[in-house]
Amino acid sequence: MTLIESVPPNAIAIVSLETLVAAEYDVTSQFAHLASTGCRTYVVMLPSETQARHTALEALRCAISQPVTVAQSNMDLSLGCVYIVPPNCLPILDGQRLYLIQESAIGDHARERDRDASRMRQGLSPDQINRSLQQLYQLGTETYDNLETLFTAYARVSRDCFDLDGVILGRLEGGMHVIEFTYGASGGLVAGQVLPAYDAVWGTMTECQETITCAFPMGSGLEPGDQESSCVWVYIRTPIVVRGTLYGVLCFTVKHGQDLEFHPTEYEMIESISRAIGHAIGIYRVQTELAELKGRYDLVLQGAGGWLWDWDIQRDRLVVTQEGLDLFGRKSSVGGVSLKSFQTVVHSDDRDRVCAAIKTHLEQRQPFEIECRMYRSNQSLMWVQITGQALWNDNEEPIRMAGSVHDISRRKRAERKQQQLEIALRQALSNEQKLAQCTLASIEEGVITTNTRGAIVYMNPSAEMMTGWGAEKAQGKALEMVFLLIDEQTQERLPNPLAVIAAIAVNDSSAVSVPLALEVAIALRHRDGQQCSIEGSITPLHQANGRQRGHVIVFRNVSQTRLLTAKLSWEASHDALTGLLNRRYFEQQLDDALTQTKESDEAKVLCYLDLDRFQIINDACGHLAGDRLLQQIGQTIQHNLRECDTLARLGGDEFGVILHQCNLEIAHALAECIRQAVEDFRFVWEGKSFGVAVSIGLVEFTRDIDDWQTLLRMVDTACYAAKNRGRNRIRTYQVDSMELIAQHQEHRWSIQIRRAIEEHRFCLYRQPIVTSQAPYDTPYRHYEVLLRMRDEQGNILSPGTFIPAAERYDLMPTIDRWIVRQSFELLSRSGTSPEGMFHSINLSGTSINDESFLHFLQNLFQQYAVLPSSICFEITETSAIGNLNQASEFMMTLRDLGCKFALDDFGSGMSSFGYLKQLPIDFLKIDGSFVRDIETDTTARAIVQSIHHVGHVMGIETIAEFVENDAIVAHLQEMGIDYLQGYGIAMPEPWI
Repeated sequence: MTLIESVPPNAIAIVSLETLVAAEYDVTSQFAHLASTGCRTYVVMLPSETQARHTALEALRCAISQPVTVAQSNMDLSLGCVYIVPPNCLPILDGQRLYLIQESAIGDHARERDRDASRMRQGLSPDQINRSLQQLYQLGTETYDNLETLFTAYARVSRDCFDLDGVILGRLEGGMHVIEFTYGASGGLVAGQVLPAYDAVWGTMTECQETITCAFPMGSGLEPGDQESSCVWVYIRTPIVVRGTLYGVLCFTVKHGQDLEFHPTEYEMIESISRAIGHAIGIYRVQTELAELKGRYDLVLQGAGGWLWDWDIQRDRLVVTQEGLDLFGRKSSVGGVSLKSFQTVVHSDDRDRVCAAIKTHLEQRQPFEIECRMYRSNQSLMWVQITGQALWNDNEEPIRMAGSVHDISRRKRAERKQQQLEIALRQALSNEQKLAQCTLASIEEGVITTNTRGAIVYMNPSAEMMTGWGAEKAQGKALEMVFLLIDEQTQERLPNPLAVIAAIAVNDSSAVSVPLALEVAIALRHRDGQQCSIEGSITPLHQANGRQRGHVIVFRNVSQTRLLTAKLSWEASHDALTGLLNRRYFEQQLDDALTQTKESDEAKVLCYLDLDRFQIINDACGHLAGDRLLQQIGQTIQHNLRECDTLARLGGDEFGVILHQCNLEIAHALAECIRQAVEDFRFVWEGKSFGVAVSIGLVEFTRDIDDWQTLLRMVDTACYAAKNRGRNRIRTYQVDSMELIAQHQEHRWSIQIRRAIEEHRFCLYRQPIVTSQAPYDTPYRHYEVLLRMRDEQGNILSPGTFIPAAERYDLMPTIDRWIVRQSFELLSRSGTSPEGMFHSINLSGTSINDESFLHFLQNLFQQYAVLPSSICFEITETSAIGNLNQASEFMMTLRDLGCKFALDDFGSGMSSFGYLKQLPIDFLKIDGSFVRDIETDTTARAIVQSIHHVGHVMGIETIAEFVENDAIVAHLQEMGIDYLQGYGIAMPEPWI
């Protein structure tokens, strides 16, 4: 047995040892129970009698081990301690602060009130009691929307009846008292306030069992030194019981100075009030629960589309819920209707059946459930399901019957449609049975049916053709004799296909279709030994009663489909020209190989091969010869590799090889064999023999390489370094190689160039080109457009720092398009150019050989309305001669529009004057390396002179670059050079 059921964690418990000892509680078990609930701080009241106090203190020492402190008035309590209250002191707890009030002060105050005998109460008169009881009865018959309204009504009657100061109603919850309602003076108490297990208002009554008269000061609002004046006197407290369970405590307070005497009739009246409140709370709870249940039940009925009925058999009174009243044309169920009235809304054809079912239920107690038709208020019919159950008295006489009615019209309509469909289906089956045989005979799929023993019952013509068996000869034979399945990969015979679905239950009425074989490609062997690829399924057949009657096998010839699938799969992973693996599949293999390297120690090397002099053969002999050369080179490389190596054509004249189980030393030896084999190879075309070579880059797989893209960049850098060293050689990627570091820097430049394009950090400059006769006096009419790039800090970079990287990584077409579009836009803004003024724009060899670039230029001339005669395109000698036919066609097309052309850096490349006959050139720009040395180098002077002479003979004007001083100007004027350009004439300036 415990004194206090539970307290909140870290609460402060006020415990009276005198009460515990007097009630023969075990002190140790009581404190152990309090500790288990979370309480760690105690205010302990000692007994006033010496021997009892000694016994209680000994029990306290055995029960607890916390520090013990003698309590003082107006002190803050610390958690986890025991505070001893001196005898004859009453503890008052306000939050964490403790006050002590001497009992003598309370006693003196009580004695002062006792001396005033004239104010003693004499009890309530009979009229007052009757009047109060009538009020209580009237309150008990009312319903309340909430508890506050209920408490207010009873509190008003209570206070008026006894002429008291106020009413406090508390709720017991989790071992704590919660102020639920206050009426009148409450001494600072408010609704919702939580009081500890021991409080002056409630005393020690944690389980209140009787009405007690008391005079306790309440601790709320006490100030030090003013305890008595700040307290509220509680005269009566009585328990409130709701449905057999203690709900809380009802307290009556009086004004300071009133007497404590109550008449026995008043005690009875007070207990009547508490019982009335408890009864009212119980009714309120029941009403609330009933309202919730009714709401739920109404929701269920509404969802189910039904209504309820209750038939008083002896009085023949039928009561229905609101949903059913519409059938009888009534708005209220008060008074009810008779069973005869109910029968009038039942369809005349169903009335006798309904009455017979009711009679059978009442006489034989069989379940009452029937479906019938009823009329709605608008005289339309609906199908309903009526269920009910009767109640019999002790004499076995039925006294009441109740049930429900549900609208099943929708289900009945569905059943009617189902019946109509079944009739139509049976009729269709009888008509379609003959058509089914014709259909099976005409379809391409083979169809075989068997009985439960696996013997063939039927074969359609397609099945006969694919198996080689006639239907009559095959009938009755075991399926595996006629239908022979083969694993296409291993050519092993597969088991009987009926074994695939052996796990299906015999009585399973659902037809489960499964493939003929799982995870293998199958073929059907013909009776003559040939075979064809097939796909199909096998399905169990069932009779109407669910019993299995056999199986049906449906299959089709997919030989062509599989051949096409294999071809598409091969084409997806192989190069159509050489038959080698293509780049996409090679990249997947490269990624897998890199993953294996990170998981194991197997050595691997990536080999990158780029053919030398391939473009010369391709241009001289045509693309057909180039294709044949690539095929033969691919075979040559393959013959010098091991079976474990992976060879692929990466594009153009580039090949890639993954050398498995191979270190750099072995890889270099294999690469040298390939290089030598390619060098010894002779390509013969139309009676002519050509030699080719190959540049090879090698890089070893390591765990610190992040991805296959990085691996390809590294090996490409090594291959490019081999080309730069003179071609036809092998280079291995090394992190500390200065040459490879330069290649890597070039790659970083390519990234910066792409970023500059995206961030619009390119800009245009232009430098004047003037006539040699009056270089300083004539206005500028001819400019060369120059490209500059701003770095991320805004510094201007010259083309020499980034153009090589742009050419290496195929970025020049993008840059050329930007330059041309920007130039045309600036010319369009400036309006009509003066006659004879034009701008020279440099084009790369890549753009000249791009057919789409020509269409791009033609569209720009139309879009910006720029005169073609105001544009001169500059191309280098090397790019023009590299693809002479393509360059000539490109230039002729634009010359027809009116554009001019200049051959840039002439003399630094091939320097073959024979090419000039095939190119429509307007200007020859003499390479600046010769012009710069014209003062001191007689050879340079002779070269410049010869270029100028040949140009004039061919009708081509000459332009000298890098003209840096007046001395060079004088020499060029003496030679008769037409135009001059350089820092000695004018510096490049931004073109805005």
